[in-house]
Amino acid sequence: MSLQYTAQILAEEPTSQHLLNTLNSVNVPLSGKNLSAKVDQTLKTSSKIRICKIMNHKLRLLIPSTIHIDIPWETSAYVEQANQLLSECFGGSICKKFVGFYQSSDYRLISESIFEVEVWMTEAELLHHLPKLEDFILQLLTELQQETVFLVIDDTASLIEKRKTDNFNFEAIAA
Repeated sequence: MSLQYTAQILAEEPTSQHLLNTLNSVNVPLSGKNLSAKVDQTLKTSSKIRICKIMNHKLRLLIPSTIHIDIPWETSAYVEQANQLLSECFGGSICKKFVGFYQSSDYRLISESIFEVEVWMTEAELLHHLPKLEDFILQLLTELQQETVFLVIDDTASLIEKRKTDNFNFEAIAA
C-alpha cells in the first residue's frame, strides 16, 4: 500500500479502526511474530488438532571430532551420549554433521568435522536440567582436551571453558 493511498484513507475517515480494516484487507504477507501469532491463534482454535506443549527455548551444542585441538579422534560415543542425554532431558534431539573452522590459541586455523545436537524445551526444563548439561560439557572439555565448547541457547552463543581454579580467590569467599 502506498503512503499516498494511506494518506487518502486517513483524510476520508481518520479512525484507526478503518485504517486497521483496510490494512487487514490488503494482502500483505505476515512475517516474524505476526505470523507466529496468526499460526498460534489458528491452531488454538482448531477443532482437529491442539497444541499440547510450547517449547520456546532452543539449545545447540557442538561436539568435536578431535582431541587436543587438532588430533582426529573417534568421538561418536560422545555424540551418542549427547543425543541420549538431551533426549532424556527434553524429549528428543536433532543431530547434524558439519565441517567447522576456528582459530586456535596459537593462531592456527583448525578444520574439523563437528556434530551439532539441537533440542527445544521450556524454560523450566532448561533450568531443571542445566546441572546435567554442565556436567556433560565439563566431560567434553576434559576427556577430549578441548580449549572450549561451543554452546548456543536461544540466539546467544557462548564459548565454554574449564574454570581455572588456580586463579580462584579463596580469600575473597572467606571474607
